[in-house]
Amino acid sequence: MTSDAHLAERIRSLRDHGRAENSKYRHDLVGTNSRLDGLQAVVLTAKLAKLDAWTEARRTIAGQYRAAFANGPVHFVEEAAHARAVYHLAVARVPNRNRVQQQLASMGIQTGIHYPAPCHRQPPYRRFATQSLPVTDQAADEILSLPMFPHMRAEQVARVCEALHEILGAGASHVA
Repeated sequence: MTSDAHLAERIRSLRDHGRAENSKYRHDLVGTNSRLDGLQAVVLTAKLAKLDAWTEARRTIAGQYRAAFANGPVHFVEEAAHARAVYHLAVARVPNRNRVQQQLASMGIQTGIHYPAPCHRQPPYRRFATQSLPVTDQAADEILSLPMFPHMRAEQVARVCEALHEILGAGASHVA
């Protein structure tokens, strides 16, 4: 509690990754993720028993997406050999992202753009970018988060894949 509006804004920013007020993607400070309140903790504790099953479901969905685009034009970050991704998000790289996102939306398929501004473009980290990072900049312009939730049915995944193939002119999808 404070009566200092500037201090309150700074604290709210620090607890939310340093996010700037009224901006989803600009971060002016180096902060942390401290947004969990007691009620959310109770709900998440109850959901914890389902975590392994939900993770496996997400991994299956990610596998379906990967199989449908094994030969492009959509590309996914490779899972490191020593790691096991949980696929909180299904992030793909697509050409002409804004057009693809708009066309998917017109087909009733919701997508997201998470982290469109790479870290080296965020104010508190700019000083560390001592050279251009063209691959990172290109990735930031191409990333698109596809629908991903543990209860997603195979036919829903197939619909997303077929829509992407149609939009990108890659023919019919091969989703099981």
